[in-house]
Amino acid sequence: MLISAILKGSIDDIHKICTRLGADLHHGESTMTQHCSNQIGQFVRDRRKASGFNQRELGELAGVGRRFVSELEQAKPTVRMNSVNKVLAVFGKTLGIVDASKDDTE
Repeated sequence: MLISAILKGSIDDIHKICTRLGADLHHGESTMTQHCSNQIGQFVRDRRKASGFNQRELGELAGVGRRFVSELEQAKPTVRMNSVNKVLAVFGKTLGIVDASKDDTE
């Protein structure tokens, strides 16, 4: 089910599954999920601007709409993971599991 959520689900889906598995994702007032969403959104915005693309152009390159790019950059928590990967692929990146830093897990 976790793999299905990663491939087809939203960031909220993964958070719900991890919570059911007993993982405590809360970090103060925010969640690690939102922290990751913010990082991804900022990465995409920075790389898009550095590459000279507007949101429409990046969407066309990635095969997603301009609205999706906007929502991704704004860290909307319900974006679909497969669409996130389409956008990240433009920059040679993909989502994956990485070890959390100590600051993120305390």
